[in-house]
Amino acid sequence: MPDEKSEHEGTWLQWPHGYTYGDDYKKGIEPIWVKMAAALSEGEKVHIVAYTQAEKEHIHQLLPKQGVTMEQIDFFISPTDDVWARDNGPIFVYDHEQHLKIWDPGFNGWGKKAPFAKDAMLREHISRELNMERIVLHQLVIEGGAMELDGNGTFLATRSSVMNHNRNPELSEAEIEAYIRSLGVTHFIWLDGVPDADITDFHIDGLAKFFDKTTIVTLSADDLAEWGSQPKILIHY
Repeated sequence: MPDEKSEHEGTWLQWPHGYTYGDDYKKGIEPIWVKMAAALSEGEKVHIVAYTQAEKEHIHQLLPKQGVTMEQIDFFISPTDDVWARDNGPIFVYDHEQHLKIWDPGFNGWGKKAPFAKDAMLREHISRELNMERIVLHQLVIEGGAMELDGNGTFLATRSSVMNHNRNPELSEAEIEAYIRSLGVTHFIWLDGVPDADITDFHIDGLAKFFDKTTIVTLSADDLAEWGSQPKILIHY
């Protein structure tokens, strides 16, 4: 799995709708998605997942009115529960022959805290649409935002999310690592995290990022204390 800072072709957005949380939810956050689409489309493609054909037509009319150039934007129609493409959307990886594939672990709405049945099907729908092979690994439940990879074999995550009883109650740390090794991972950095700190059980993407091959960026000590986090690092070689 490449480092997400590497050059890439485009960004995926799941567009807000009112089918799960109502129209007020959609109206409240849709302007943010418009701004993201506008900013992203200046330098790369934007792949928008629309709930229905009618939703696609709404978005297609909305974006030009907000000054968005449509040449860089395309659409995929698939019902979704929510908007968090980072967590349930396609995770693109390369095999040993450098063929692009979609890695598809299980998704259960952050431990069944939110509706998830439609989101859990998105990768399958996109793999069919793109005619791209899907690597199905539903024995492991993990969200995209629950893991950081540096592209050089190092994996960073919180135990409070990945090893939480609401995701992988039957799996040991060693068994989880065995599944993750399929991404080309050789080194593991586990932080304890904070269960129930938020809906994600303290995803790593809110705590730390790989800056380069030798540096991790994280929160200040005061911010960590505010989250109730005293992370302990364990590196496996």
